[in-house]
Amino acid sequence: MLDWRIAAGAALAAILGVLIATSADARGWFRHRGHDPEAMLEHSQYAVGRFMSKVDATDEQKAEARVLVEDTLIVLGALGLDRQSMRTQVVGLLSAETIDREAVEDLRVEKLAEADQASRILTDAIVELAEILTPEQRAQLPGMAESHRHGWH
Repeated sequence: MLDWRIAAGAALAAILGVLIATSADARGWFRHRGHDPEAMLEHSQYAVGRFMSKVDATDEQKAEARVLVEDTLIVLGALGLDRQSMRTQVVGLLSAETIDREAVEDLRVEKLAEADQASRILTDAIVELAEILTPEQRAQLPGMAESHRHGWH
């Protein structure tokens, strides 16, 4: 049987992953798909409200969680992670007459550093969200994670 802390961590990661990680690129990827950062924030706030209601969060906890998600989205959006720009760079490097292995490696290292920074921000947000909840509320997470194995609704 899974340790409840692992399941709770997975549940929180899934929640924030949906709310934040997939929309870290508010200026590029998300907008490219016909959405804007305001719509992303609105959807994230709705999802956080639903999640917090499921754990019987207080109004104060809900407000803290909403601020946390909004602040995290702003910080991640400010990173300027632009997948389209990276794709253009990769295509340019790999379609050149001569492949510059050093430039390809430099781009890889740069993008990994950006991903690591985003991951650290997301991890901090997950921990902060867990701290907003009471131990009793966190104890509900393994059951929620199990009942939503195929997606959060």
